[in-house]
Amino acid sequence: GCAIHIYSDDPIICYGFTSTEITIGGFLALPVHTLGKEYIVASYLSPFGHDGIWGPCYTSVVAAYNNTKVRFILGGTESTVTKGGMKPEEYKDYSLNKGDVLLVASGSPFSDLTGSRVIASKPVGLISGNYCTTIPVWQTTCGYTIEMELPTNTWGKNYFVTRIKDRIYNSIIKIFAKEPNTKIYRDGKQIGIIPNVGGVYGVGYLEMRVSEGFARCAVISGDKPISVTQYNPNREDDGVNLISPFQMVLTPLEQFQNELLFNAPWVQD
Repeated sequence: GCAIHIYSDDPIICYGFTSTEITIGGFLALPVHTLGKEYIVASYLSPFGHDGIWGPCYTSVVAAYNNTKVRFILGGTESTVTKGGMKPEEYKDYSLNKGDVLLVASGSPFSDLTGSRVIASKPVGLISGNYCTTIPVWQTTCGYTIEMELPTNTWGKNYFVTRIKDRIYNSIIKIFAKEPNTKIYRDGKQIGIIPNVGGVYGVGYLEMRVSEGFARCAVISGDKPISVTQYNPNREDDGVNLISPFQMVLTPLEQFQNELLFNAPWVQD
């Protein structure tokens, strides 16, 4: 019963947004009719801070209908463990009713939930991120990340990854496959293959810089449907100030529209 149900007589757009003294983050809340039954999680490693404190990564499954059966299959890295003791390739089954939220969190530093699969009997929402992470993980200043995932039935084969304004180096991306043995291309040249649908790093997903060298735009594509999540690194990555880490699930070319409404949150100093 922890979910918040927002509804209206006419179509609306809804954002979830949080702001603290040290970090901000937000996501576009997808409407119920766009939710799906299958997802692959994109979070980020839980770093171990210099003060001994670490921020867990997490994913949350939100049920839109009663009597929803959910199977969670853990991915991540070889060292990943959840707060409940799950290890990679293990799974648990849950039963959720409308408004219920299943929260899965990492249980140790350097654990990652990325590559985990969520399979449900009815459409659900999936929101993933990290309480306070450093991107890449070896940096010192952590930030809050959050994003609402896209179900696998909305994935496409072509993604345009843009450079982030003022950044010197390229973003980090994670790439996921809807079908086994999916070939991955950058600007038309093959750069890898994803053997499995979800799972641990290198087998269930790929992680890399968009490109070597200075920041540029690139086209990431697959011979089968894929998903791409873009990660903006911390300010230590290139010394650019006023930059916080964030993650952003990209929209495939197949989902592009002729008309878009753009909204940006305003934060008072």
